[in-house]
Amino acid sequence: MLSKKNQTLMAFLALMLLCLIWGYNWVVMKNALHFSSPFDFAALRTILGAVCLFIVVLVLKKPFKIREIPILIVLGYLLSSRLDRTPPSQGGSTGLSPVSGTIM
Repeated sequence: MLSKKNQTLMAFLALMLLCLIWGYNWVVMKNALHFSSPFDFAALRTILGAVCLFIVVLVLKKPFKIREIPILIVLGYLLSSRLDRTPPSQGGSTGLSPVSGTIM
């Protein structure tokens, strides 16, 4: 068992690693868009992300049971219909649209 101080340090290091990975990911995505269309890249990124998550679930031996079907349906609709973003040309804020898109 890790002490409270070691847990805090490990959490901080994990957060720093996450920041490095996400920060460098922007560079990789910008370069990858030179070789594919944005739609193809987004689809490939989503599929690879889902495959990685399924592998994690299998390794951790967690069940694939979905417990909250109504909430899943509502969230799926909201995220796929892009109701979370209003383009600036339609009266949305130029700063708020990217933030709400990132949160969702």
